[in-house]
Amino acid sequence: YFRDFSFDDSAILALLRAAELLSRSPRPLSRLIASFNEYISSGEVNFPVSDIKTVLARVKKKYYNGRQSFLDGVKVEYHDWWFNLRPSHTEPVIRLTLEAKTQKLFDEKRRELEKLVKDV
Repeated sequence: YFRDFSFDDSAILALLRAAELLSRSPRPLSRLIASFNEYISSGEVNFPVSDIKTVLARVKKKYYNGRQSFLDGVKVEYHDWWFNLRPSHTEPVIRLTLEAKTQKLFDEKRRELEKLVKDV
């Protein structure tokens, strides 16, 4: 996910960045990429939800103290973790993307968010 591009998960951006790095270094790609893995990442996780508006309202309220954005669902950022929860436009699901700096924090926040989503 690329912070400078609204946390986009574009394969093209990843390929271009990798090509740039490879052209400047004699090290193998695996070593170059390892230095970028600052966060534990969930990828995109889908949850079936019957009342998306209630879920999003609950999440906004719970994480009021983070930096919130509502461009696509709810995105909340903290200094050591962030998440985006957005409704699908084609299925009755809500999609979660979560990243955290440590495995412990990642696991804690994923459980917390899953509970908020599944309790509706």
